[in-house]
Amino acid sequence: MSEIGQIRTGKNYQKQVWHACEKCGEERWVELRNGNPRRLICISCRNKAHGEQARQQMLRKGQKGEHNYYWKGGERINDHGYKALRLMGNDPYYPMTVNGYVIEHRLIMAKHLGRCLVDEEVVHHINSIKTDNLLDNLQLFPDNQAHLKHHLELKRNSNVL
Repeated sequence: MSEIGQIRTGKNYQKQVWHACEKCGEERWVELRNGNPRRLICISCRNKAHGEQARQQMLRKGQKGEHNYYWKGGERINDHGYKALRLMGNDPYYPMTVNGYVIEHRLIMAKHLGRCLVDEEVVHHINSIKTDNLLDNLQLFPDNQAHLKHHLELKRNSNVL
C-alpha cells in the first residue's frame, strides 16, 4: 500500500506521486509536473464538474436579454463615447440597430418623433456633451451636410466674438 506523497517513476520514466483527490479524497497515482501533481482532483470529480458546467450552458443556451446568464443590463458606451442600448427583435425601433444596439440619443429622438430615424438623419448634442441625452439638448438634422453647416456657423460666430 502506498502513502500520500510517495514518488515513483512510471511509464516513460515519468515521475508520479501518490495523491488524494481534493474533492472526494480518492487516492491514486498522479503525474508530477515541475514537482507538483498534474491533476488535483480525480477523473470522476472532474467529469461531475464538467457535467454541471455543460448543464449550466444548456440552461443558458437560447436565452436572450435579461434572462441570459451573461446579461449586463443592455447598456454600453461605444467607441465614439456615445451610450448604446440593446434592443430586442420585437421592439418597433429595432430597425435602427447595428448588431442589436442603437445609440441612445437617436432612440430618444425617434421616440419623440414617433418613427424610426433614417440613416442619413443626424442627431446633434447642443451642449456637445455626448452623454447628455435629454430631449432639450438634442437637435435633428436631415443629413450630415446640414449638420456640418451648423458647426461651421457656430465656429464662425465664435470667432466674431
